[in-house]
Amino acid sequence: MRQAGPLAAAGLVALDTMVPRLREDHDSAKRLAEGLHGITPDFVQPEEVETNIVKVDVSHSRRPAAQWSVQMKKLGVRVSPAERDALRFVTHREIGDREVDLAVAAMREVAERFARSAE
Repeated sequence: MRQAGPLAAAGLVALDTMVPRLREDHDSAKRLAEGLHGITPDFVQPEEVETNIVKVDVSHSRRPAAQWSVQMKKLGVRVSPAERDALRFVTHREIGDREVDLAVAAMREVAERFARSAE
C-alpha cells in the first residue's frame, strides 16, 4: 500500500487535466476513421467510432493484421493487431492532425503495396 499515494496522484492529475480533453481524442479518432474509410469503406464505418479507439478490418486484403502492423511500423505508425484480421488504432493527447494524416497516408501506401503484390 505504500504505492497508493503516487497512484492516487496520477489518477487525480488524469481527472483534472485529461477528462476535459477527451473530446479532442474522440474527434481525432473520428477523423482517422473518415480518412481510412476514404481509402476503402471495407476498413471502418466512421459512424461506428464513438471513443478514441478505431478498429480497422483488414480481412479484405487477405493479409493478417500482424503483417499490416509490421508494414505500418516501417512507415512510422504504431498500430496493434486486435484480432487476426483487425487493427486497433488508439488516439491520445500526443496524436493530432499531423499524426492522423501520417497514419492515413501509411495505410494507403500499405494497402496499395499489398494490392500490387496480390496481382
